[in-house]
Amino acid sequence: MPVIQIDTENLKSLIKESVIDAIKTERLKFYNSSIPEVSDLEMEDIIKIHGEKPSDNEYVDITEWFLK
Repeated sequence: MPVIQIDTENLKSLIKESVIDAIKTERLKFYNSSIPEVSDLEMEDIIKIHGEKPSDNEYVDITEWFLK
């Protein structure tokens, strides 16, 4: 069995990157499982009650915050 040598800093960086990627993946799985699907009929009701999606300057989209 061959021995592989790697610099300690490179190993730490590789592990850190892998953990970050795994956390992002699990977080997205959680979001997808906790946000219910909306049918076309339900979406029509939502639009009737609350109106169309506001323009970009009327709200802050925080979903990008969780992907970092």
